[in-house]
Amino acid sequence: MTGTINTIEASESHFVLGETLRPLLTNAMGASIEIFDTRGPADAGPPPHQHPWEEMYVVLAGELEVTLNGGAPQVLGEGTVAHIPAGVTHGYRN
Repeated sequence: MTGTINTIEASESHFVLGETLRPLLTNAMGASIEIFDTRGPADAGPPPHQHPWEEMYVVLAGELEVTLNGGAPQVLGEGTVAHIPAGVTHGYRN
């Protein structure tokens, strides 16, 4: 991979499980980590799942409830970053 520069405005918008997702960097683009601009109402978000690439969540506003490996949900506030390694079961709710 030579590098990727992208903007939210240039990213295609997808409506998935009650949220609007805009891919900024994805596994399909050749990256080992995925970054999406994600916005949605309270309680929106994917059920527990896993995949062979990493994810990071950066909470810019509001709160995000994250569950890792079937553990207790953790509420992340504004300014918090969560890293989900490849293969780890995870899910979140706005």
